[in-house]
Amino acid sequence: MKLEDLVKFIPSESILRAIRSSLMTRFADISLRDKKRKEFELRRKQRVEPHRVLFFFQSNDPYSTLAAQFLHQIQASYAVKLEIHLVGEEGYDALPEPEMYRKYVFSDVQKIAPYYGIDFSNTRIPSPEEKNRFLSHLCSLNQEELIQQLPSISLEFWRGQFSGNTSSDTIIKDTVKKGNQKRDECGHYLGAIFHYGGENYWSIDRINFLLERLETLGVKKGASLRVNPALQDAPSRQLSDVKLEIFFSANSPYTYLAFNRVKELGKTYGIPVIVRPIMPMLMRKMDISRRKGFYILSDSARVAEKLEIPFGKVKTPIGYPLRRIYSLFPYVNSHDKGFDYLYKCMEAIFATGTQVGSKVFLRQLLTDLGLDADEGFKHLDATDWEAGFEKNRLDMYKVNCWGAPTFKLFHNNNNILSIWGQDRIWLVEEELKKL
Repeated sequence: MKLEDLVKFIPSESILRAIRSSLMTRFADISLRDKKRKEFELRRKQRVEPHRVLFFFQSNDPYSTLAAQFLHQIQASYAVKLEIHLVGEEGYDALPEPEMYRKYVFSDVQKIAPYYGIDFSNTRIPSPEEKNRFLSHLCSLNQEELIQQLPSISLEFWRGQFSGNTSSDTIIKDTVKKGNQKRDECGHYLGAIFHYGGENYWSIDRINFLLERLETLGVKKGASLRVNPALQDAPSRQLSDVKLEIFFSANSPYTYLAFNRVKELGKTYGIPVIVRPIMPMLMRKMDISRRKGFYILSDSARVAEKLEIPFGKVKTPIGYPLRRIYSLFPYVNSHDKGFDYLYKCMEAIFATGTQVGSKVFLRQLLTDLGLDADEGFKHLDATDWEAGFEKNRLDMYKVNCWGAPTFKLFHNNNNILSIWGQDRIWLVEEELKKL
């Protein structure tokens, strides 16, 4: 077969985009999730099995240590069988920027731990030898010992105060291999993962989703347990010499879920919110595996449901549509409409499944924003935006962040906080309360 004949069988970008959109919509389908939950519970009852909650603990992962602090409370509050599985490094598809990630997570846990009543002070990144010694001790423990000891000894490990038993290299290798295989079976790739009934719940940021699900199943022993940061009760006020930057990707569902809350922050504190778009990871040659994509979309659907944000009908803009909507951004932003423009694009992408690259959609959007569509379309499909967006990416990388949404908070032109993820908007506001 000639090369030109073979090319005919290669899916076009538009076909790949349609396939990806169909899968994303399926992953985000709450009704399908609920159906799977009912089917799981039916099978569990038929097999007369307990409510089994799995926790995947990674020895050198600060998020695992933070989540482990609540194992005793979960066990005391809910009639569940808790199982600890020790896992090794993050899955092959977990980390687009491994070195940045490991530095970031340590810094992030240092920032948020006090809000959860956890003393993570006087900690440091352990040496490889300390990590191996800690993992060796963990492999020597049975399930009951792991559950009882993990909260305390994991903190000792990060403080450089740990000493314990040792296991043979064979036991360590076999234990971690089994843990990794189990994590793979459960469809995840990180440490600090709780798993119940076909769904994964990452670290303290998703424990409450798990607890709420358990309560609907009637396994609560007494009072409800909720794991929330202790926030200041300081009154909000208008601030000066403060600005908030949000690094934005049009293909990021988490960015879409952040928009309304970030806008409210700007109103509440009277601060400008500056949108700095970047290219999505998929257009920066960063692969996202099917299982990672599934988790992100299904997790975003849970968050959207909780926040009552429309979500689920997805039409990804990867490729030509994204370049088209980005080409209009400099023009729109020059009229102080950049934030609202991108929000409407994201709403179309993740809530209504609209083709954002169509001229009909874009013309109507410009008109709705009170802009001159004919003037705006003079910039349609231009490429002069690319250099500025690349600068945004590089500025984001300078603060050890690599994905959207990333937030940079400035006071008197000093960058006082750089943080990643819609799960940390509360931390941005806590910093604002201090000013």
